[in-house]
Amino acid sequence: MRPVRQTPSSSQNVNLTDHPIPQGLSDRRVDGPLAVISSAPVRMPELVRTEIGLLLLISVEIVSAIIQLSGFARQNPFMPVFGYETAASVAVLSTIIFSAGGALIVTGRKPFGSKHSEQSIIGLAVWSAVALFDFFLLPYWISTLSVVLPGYVVFGLTGIVETAISVTAIALLTYNLQSRTGKMLLWLACGIGLGIAIAFDSQSLRLFPYYSNEIQKTIFSLNGLSPALFATAYLVLWSRIRKESAVSSLINSP
Repeated sequence: MRPVRQTPSSSQNVNLTDHPIPQGLSDRRVDGPLAVISSAPVRMPELVRTEIGLLLLISVEIVSAIIQLSGFARQNPFMPVFGYETAASVAVLSTIIFSAGGALIVTGRKPFGSKHSEQSIIGLAVWSAVALFDFFLLPYWISTLSVVLPGYVVFGLTGIVETAISVTAIALLTYNLQSRTGKMLLWLACGIGLGIAIAFDSQSLRLFPYYSNEIQKTIFSLNGLSPALFATAYLVLWSRIRKESAVSSLINSP
């Protein structure tokens, strides 16, 4: 799908990053991918799916952030508050909700141009592959590679690589739609998530003694900053889309 463009009477194309809203609000400008919202004569179903998808992603990231940050208040941050069965159920439910949110964003991708379309598909596909790997293949992966490397080394390296791939995939879902602020939030979320994973999972490599309980608790809790930043970036994008939709409705109302 090619990016939405308008062709003036001359042979030159209009720059999507400098796309004005017509009909009396021409001094107000919208960045490229979201320009389609302002020029649409009616509210597009793809736009609705994107908004709902963002809300689902926000809800999952907020729950994840709360669970992680609550580690400060627990004696053992690795002990689930409501037990392991409940924690497993929350993990499965969160995965399903995130998958649904990502699917809605992918199915609503076309009006926003080819770049967002490609990135969102790749992001969801890679994230889904990592999730399926965790649920079904991780134990076999560790036991198989343990023949070559110690199991604790395989576990540590796998955790770091998985985190790097996963946070990148999550960022790709909406990266091309984000403003400069949103992209900075996504980069920061990725950096913190990967940094915490390296700090935590590198213990499994046994290059140095394990951290004390207080340091472990701090690392586990600070890991909640990454989903919190992802949720903030999604919320900023959702707010921008809603704002442009409201302006579009005002412009196109009879």
